[in-house]
Amino acid sequence: MDFFDELLKTEKEPSKAPGLVSGIVLENYDEKYPGMVKVEYSAGETGKNKSGWIPVASFYAGKEHGAYFLPEIGSEVLVAFILGNWDKPVVIGSLWNKQSPIPKGIPEKKNFNKTVKTKGGSQVLFSDEEKKQSIEITTPAGLKIGIYDEKSKVVIQDKDNKNSITLDAKNGCISLDASKKIELKINGSTLVTLDSNKETVNVGSVDIKTKQSFKVNGQSVSIKGTTAEVNASGSLKINASGITEVKGSMVKIN
Repeated sequence: MDFFDELLKTEKEPSKAPGLVSGIVLENYDEKYPGMVKVEYSAGETGKNKSGWIPVASFYAGKEHGAYFLPEIGSEVLVAFILGNWDKPVVIGSLWNKQSPIPKGIPEKKNFNKTVKTKGGSQVLFSDEEKKQSIEITTPAGLKIGIYDEKSKVVIQDKDNKNSITLDAKNGCISLDASKKIELKINGSTLVTLDSNKETVNVGSVDIKTKQSFKVNGQSVSIKGTTAEVNASGSLKINASGITEVKGSMVKIN
């Protein structure tokens, strides 16, 4: 191959792109280009280095499945070029900088903390400290789900911990704590309502069985029904420290 052939070959080949270039995201949605972004490259004159739609690499992607995390508009990204070709750019990651710092409270000396936090403030936080591993899912309003290995607990709570559900695996206990009331429903119908002063059960029938004693205590006890029946296979005693009244249209004793 002579000099002129080499020259012609060089002119036909596209210029080689640098290995990596940073840039700022300008757009991150177009119906025709899903999963792609437009970037202004940091190199060169401002306003004159805008890209077309660039695909964003994902750590897991396939047919109608995968991890979908597009960089936000205004965030800094790192762009690579396949085989050094300017016409084949790919966003391979995002970068923190002075204008867009790492979430507060995450970096620490032993690198136990790992997190995914959205721009809106929703967060999944992993703590990987030995024997104290935990996972917390938090919303911007402070609603939280926490899984804690050290305490062997799963906790769902509101911001001020006034309402919570706690699964205590170590002690075999599930606790429900509400600031006003607790409702149990089936198919949308409220069957049991609990508040600080009253318990209401609204069902077709109730069966209560105990292997030992069954006691009901209260300042006043009232049992009402179209018919009422008290049976004892052994003895039956009715005691009152005051007056005992038995009333009916007819009263039969034995």
